[in-house]
Amino acid sequence: MRKTPFPLLISCLLINVCFAQYTGQTTNNTSKASTQLYVGPILGGTLSKIYFFDDQVRYKSLISAGIDAGIMASVKVNKNFRLNAQLIYALRTKSIEGTDQSRVDNHFKLKSTMQYIELPIFYALEFKNISGKPTAGRQKSYDWYVGAGPVFAYWVGTKGRLNSSNLTENQIDHYDFTGSFDGSLQGAATRGKEIIPEANRFQFGLNVTAGLAFQPQGINRIMTSLHFNLMQTFLGKADGTFPGSTPGTGTNLDDIDVMNVRNHNIRLSVGYLFDSKIEKRKKGKSTIPAKAVQRKRRR
Repeated sequence: MRKTPFPLLISCLLINVCFAQYTGQTTNNTSKASTQLYVGPILGGTLSKIYFFDDQVRYKSLISAGIDAGIMASVKVNKNFRLNAQLIYALRTKSIEGTDQSRVDNHFKLKSTMQYIELPIFYALEFKNISGKPTAGRQKSYDWYVGAGPVFAYWVGTKGRLNSSNLTENQIDHYDFTGSFDGSLQGAATRGKEIIPEANRFQFGLNVTAGLAFQPQGINRIMTSLHFNLMQTFLGKADGTFPGSTPGTGTNLDDIDVMNVRNHNIRLSVGYLFDSKIEKRKKGKSTIPAKAVQRKRRR
């Protein structure tokens, strides 16, 4: 029987606890600010690095940058805890080089950009600080927080560039490719492709988060977060190959893309969130038309 990963069990338990607390708060105290929901756009940048788990493979992994963008939702489940979720389209990068002459081509360089749809969820403990004098009935404030939770990811595709001695011997400077998860491709259909036949397209990880949240107007919320994403899923069960990179033969068994790896990253994100309660955003604003006010003043 296949065992369920321990981090996945912990994440499921965390989500259940968060949901139970949130539903309890909304049922017993729906009028309070503890159930206040913020929603808005988010933009982030990452530094990624590949970690190998095969002792016989000798590659050097380089740190490389990526970006992401999407939407974020944040809801306060009780006085000091907030549940946050982000749905983002992410570009995660991978950069490796060969180092060991006995095993790997010294001229081997592979740089690729992997596209993901990701759902990070983190439960945050907030420490609120109030600053500034009240303006128009509102007071500026900021919170700093720490949290943790799961990351669910779906691997959409990949593209990149390969350099190697094998290509140089065939008078090819480099090989630009897009990834294909169809292992049945053959012949001309493999040109410009990296074949990844057993990719783990659904991936799972854990993220540890710390950050600051500002409320300059007392309603809208600016959230800055630093995430440490520790992915628990290997990229694939079998290595990627480049069968279309050698002209005339249609076969290249020398250059491979190792998939028995995990892609960990550090991510910095900034989100601008709006209070979803329209009536609260309008609180304090006059509902009398401006023309009616002007006529009243003239009288």
